[in-house]
This record gives sequence, structure tokens and C-alpha cells, in this order.
Amino acid sequence: CPPEEYFVSQMESNGTNQPAQLISQAYGKTGVRVAKTTRQKSDHLFTEYVVEALLDGDLESSYTHADNSKIVATDTVKNTCYIIAHRSQNYHVPELYAKELVDHFLREYSHIQAVYIKIEKAPWERLDHIAFEKRGPTRLCSLTAKRSGSATNYELIDGFQDLVILKTTGSSFTRFFRDKYTTLKESEDRIMSSKINSQYKIRASSNVDYDRIYGQVIEITKQVFSEDQSVSVQSTLYKTCQAILAKIEEVEWIEFTMPNNHYFDSDLTPFGIKQTVSDQVYVPQSVLSGKITARFCRTRAKL
Repeated sequence: CPPEEYFVSQMESNGTNQPAQLISQAYGKTGVRVAKTTRQKSDHLFTEYVVEALLDGDLESSYTHADNSKIVATDTVKNTCYIIAHRSQNYHVPELYAKELVDHFLREYSHIQAVYIKIEKAPWERLDHIAFEKRGPTRLCSLTAKRSGSATNYELIDGFQDLVILKTTGSSFTRFFRDKYTTLKESEDRIMSSKINSQYKIRASSNVDYDRIYGQVIEITKQVFSEDQSVSVQSTLYKTCQAILAKIEEVEWIEFTMPNNHYFDSDLTPFGIKQTVSDQVYVPQSVLSGKITARFCRTRAKL
């Protein structure tokens, strides 16, 4: 934010006593639920989204001068999500549907300079040609489009949330920093569980198979989590990012958030019961804690 002296000089030069200046803005509609069925000969496609569509541009007067003439009503934004869904031949791929939305808003409204679209795809998975089951993580898509002269710049961030995974062995946590405040005991063999969120940036290209990339990210994440002899969440997170960047060339960087979903050993000694790792009772914790998050990009060549 500019220093106070800037605002004083601006007020003096503009002959106004208003102390507020617009720095940034965005408005639109959030929580727009859209679903569409495409009936093909062999099977049906069904895709459900929650869409957020925000607009930015030459709109300062709507705030500072109570001028509504340039405001595209948020109800119009909502209606557009349904109309484009109906017209779209690419609706079932969220990245392509998002691009159709941003292109529409920039084409229709010359005073709009940027559009921000976020899409959450409901985790419906096919049971047969007409039936679906809701399971797995939620797929995410965030597309920003900004005018740059006669061109449009796009930035696409994909990802997922709420991938819940657990393994009963192959995880330890030892040799961590200890001081007078530490009470946690070391564990050579523990349950490892997390509700994983991730986002990743895809390199701009006109020919990208977004469904393939998303499927590979999920598959690699599950595989590394399952197979890694984990010494910490940090180590497993790094190995997952490393594997994704090595196998999916379109991904420029990837970020993971892996909170610990703790399963603590139950204490049955008051009842004369001594437990072993082969027959252990745990106390699942209902609140996630121990948040670990990191972003990795491709290693840049040294000059």
C-alpha cells in the first residue's frame, strides 16, 4: 500500500478530501453449482462443478462515484456459467470449460480486463454406463485470464483436495530435534495417514491432455505414499513431488499440503493388557494437526 504522504499529495492535487484510493478489486459469483449430462451411444457422461467467476477491470467509479453503469450483474455472471455449459463441447474437462468462460467475459465486455475462474469438480466415478458413485478427491482448476494489448495471457493452476490415504506400516519418525519442551516419543513403526491437498502449474500449451495429467498426479501420489519407507511426512512429500516432476513434463511446479491424521496408541495397561504391533488398538483423532506444506519446481540449470 502506498505511504500516507502519497494520499495527502493526491488529495491536494485532485481537490478532494477522500482518504481512500482503490488498490484492487474483483467481484462476481461464487458457489455456482452446475451439472451436465451428455448422452452418448455407449454410455453417459455426467459432470458436476462448483464454479467461482470473478471480474476485474475499469470499475473504480462503481466504488467511488456510486456509478453502476459498468457493473455486469452477478446474476448475469451466474447465468453465463449455465449458458456456456449448455453450448460447450468441452464441458466435461474443467480446464477447457474454464477457458470458454474467461474468453466469453473478455469478448463480451470490453471494460473487463481480467477474469478469475475457480472450479471444483465433484468426485463422481463411473459404476456402469449410466450409474455413478461419489468418492475420491475433489479435482480443482483455477484459470486467470488478463488482457495484454490485443492478446490475452492465461495462467492455469490445477490440483485436488481431500485425498484421504492411510497405511498401517512403512512409516517411522525418529531422531527429530529434542529439547526440554519435547514430550513426543520416537516411533519405529506407526500408522501414517493424511488428508492431502495439492496444486500444480501446467506449462502453457495448446494441446494438453488435462485428464491424463490429473490422473497421473493422483496415481503417483498414491504410489509413492504406499511404497515409500517414510522417515517423515517431509521426506515422503519431497519424493512425491520429485516423481511427479520427473514423469509429467507439463508440470512446472507442484505444491502439497499433508496434515498428519494421527492415530495414537491406546493405553490398556490399567486393564492388564499389553499390546503388540501385530494386534494394536488405536485412538483416531478427529481434528487434523501437524500441517506440512511445501512447493517444488524443476531444478534450474546453472549458468
